[in-house]
Amino acid sequence: PFSISRSPMCALRCALSNCGIVPVAHAVYEFTWSGALPISLTLAVLASTCFPPSRAVATGSSGKAESAYTGIGLSFCIASLSSFLGVFVASVLALRSTVHGARYLPKELTAQVAGAVIATYVGGAANFAQVAERVGLPTGVMGALAACDIATMGLYFGVINALSRSKQAARWLERGGRRRSPSESDASSVAHRPKLVPPISPETIPAEPILAVRASTRIIGVCFALGCAIFALLAGRRVDVFAGSTTLTAVAVASALGFSVSRLLPAGLARATQASARELAPACLNFFYAAVGASARPSEVAAAGSAGALFLTTALSLHVLFLGLFALLVNRLPALNAGLRLKRPLRLSELLVGSNAAIGGPSTAAAFAAPLGAQYVVPAAIFGVAGYAVGTALGVGMWTALRA
Repeated sequence: PFSISRSPMCALRCALSNCGIVPVAHAVYEFTWSGALPISLTLAVLASTCFPPSRAVATGSSGKAESAYTGIGLSFCIASLSSFLGVFVASVLALRSTVHGARYLPKELTAQVAGAVIATYVGGAANFAQVAERVGLPTGVMGALAACDIATMGLYFGVINALSRSKQAARWLERGGRRRSPSESDASSVAHRPKLVPPISPETIPAEPILAVRASTRIIGVCFALGCAIFALLAGRRVDVFAGSTTLTAVAVASALGFSVSRLLPAGLARATQASARELAPACLNFFYAAVGASARPSEVAAAGSAGALFLTTALSLHVLFLGLFALLVNRLPALNAGLRLKRPLRLSELLVGSNAAIGGPSTAAAFAAPLGAQYVVPAAIFGVAGYAVGTALGVGMWTALRA
């Protein structure tokens, strides 16, 4: 998904290009697709997997953390399936609904939009852009979807923040809505105590507090971050077996490099590398969206805006609906719960973190998870990275199926 900070960047470059101040097409814009965009993805993955040693030990060695991996992993799978169903139903409605007697999205455009949206609702903004390029989504439509995504994501984050504070919602999901006995209430009072969850923005990436480091260490960290990101990108480009295989390989290599850096380098240098990757990733992505804004035409954006807003709102609302229904089935059907080897109810906090990992990606998921429990942070980032790995393939697959 897109951050609010990228909207002014797109709008500014769009205004400048339409006024003739900057060119509409340039070789630099082509580089943003082949260079800045994929590097932003590998940098984001590196930042999400390069955990300092203290965090890895504190959150990864307890039984509570192991249980969190199971719960959030299942929640992420449910959230991804909910995203797929939501986008599919929104696509069907887009083809069958009419606005002033005409379909508001043609079949080919519906398939393109659906592929790009499912890519970002399972992966991230980089997956969205990669699928948009592969399926030929018009630049104006892409800009309109980016603007609409800002509004719908704001509503989504507001809903999950409210749910994370609700003891009634937690009881309804985890206990099937029945009243708890006094002993159950006493035992779980701490677990469901309202917690202040800070406002989430897609640019928020949790990390160890950035300690004051020497300039030489910071420069080396920047070099390590860029070197690892470029190496992962080049490794991914050597594998082009199926749609999304390049992204899958690049994410896998970047993840391996992130874990290696956090364990093999000194703690200070590992933090500097993580901080550098965290700062460079949005910079590269903003560079890409500036190029997108320069190529956009206001007439195209206006034509696609209302339809894009309706499509995204429908898909995201259905995601939340299906998410709750599937979670209730898991908790209320003992046979299903046993078959999934969960051996306990799926917790609301795990469900919300898993949904955030799919919709928002590792950055927002880990930021959202931190106030809910330290054991949720690392699983949130890992499953968010998994979404990056498969988002492009899912997007291209849905586009292929819908246009047939």
